[in-house]
Amino acid sequence: AGGVGLVMVKIKDLNDFGPQFRAIRYMRPHIEKLSGQIRFAILEKSESTLEMRTALKVGLNESIEAELVLFENLDGVVRKVDNHFHGNKKKYRLLNLTEDAVNRFFEAYYAGDLPTYWASKDEGKAKSAAGQLRAWDFEEKVFKADPKTAVLVAFMNAPEDGCAACTEGRSVWASVMHAVQLKSQLRKRFQILWLDQSRDEHPEELVPGRLGQPMVVYYPPGDASKRRKRKMLLHRMSQSFFKDYIIEMLEDMLEDQEDG
Repeated sequence: AGGVGLVMVKIKDLNDFGPQFRAIRYMRPHIEKLSGQIRFAILEKSESTLEMRTALKVGLNESIEAELVLFENLDGVVRKVDNHFHGNKKKYRLLNLTEDAVNRFFEAYYAGDLPTYWASKDEGKAKSAAGQLRAWDFEEKVFKADPKTAVLVAFMNAPEDGCAACTEGRSVWASVMHAVQLKSQLRKRFQILWLDQSRDEHPEELVPGRLGQPMVVYYPPGDASKRRKRKMLLHRMSQSFFKDYIIEMLEDMLEDQEDG
């Protein structure tokens, strides 16, 4: 029961224990307060822990010397989850392990004010491809997008995770993005994006975790509240994943927006 707090540090040499000692000293009052609820551990960012860190999608940015990732529960780690789970919502992160920052982090945690940390296998490594959503910018690019613009996101998985059709699907979606950019009315009214669930966590529960084909979610124009309430899975578009058909559907949706 309970959760875990991982203090992940880079140790430059065998005598370099300063960062972890300071972090634990600053965190000690909170470790004691959360005793029985959260277990804390130090994890060295080393080759020997890379497999575990990759599986958890945490501690992978080698440019970060020290960080804390707090799992309030172990959903998705040792506890089974359903097929619409895309990352632990009760996971939080602190990058600045100074005394003041540690205290502010835990005060916000006690108050329930911390944002979820959505993790990525690619943080600090790969550049994003055109139109690619990442764990760290999903909320900003989808829910906080221009309120005059609808957002369509194609969710995909890697072929090795069971979505052989997603390889061709990525090519189709790239051609859709290009076609939309060439049509001024579509370009003004639709943002076309995609996300690789095999690499990036995200908060969208309409989409299954295991995919046999790309699946598209529509987020209507409006503020974040409206997008969350009125989003929908586009079954027909997902099942007929061809460029010309998708463009035809977008043009029909554009007419519906203009009519009402």
